[in-house]
Amino acid sequence: MNPKGLTSSSTTRLRSVKHFVHLLDKTTTDMSEEEEICKLKKDIIRKIRDNEELENGLSSMDVKIGLLIKNRISLEEAELHLRSDFKNLSYV
Repeated sequence: MNPKGLTSSSTTRLRSVKHFVHLLDKTTTDMSEEEEICKLKKDIIRKIRDNEELENGLSSMDVKIGLLIKNRISLEEAELHLRSDFKNLSYV
């Protein structure tokens, strides 16, 4: 017998009821635990999204820092060249 037959039939056999009785065993504790699990799942999903956002920002900052370091090295090299050129000009 299917579960719908239990409610639509005027007579139900005990064997059929025993087959589905485990579905009736949910207590208020079970319900509150299930609510807590749902809440925790939502929190986990939110934290995962926050972490992904932070990782994207970190990657972007890493690229920018790399460009700044590269630019600084380029500026230092240019400064060295300019100083050496300036010294060469002053000797002429």
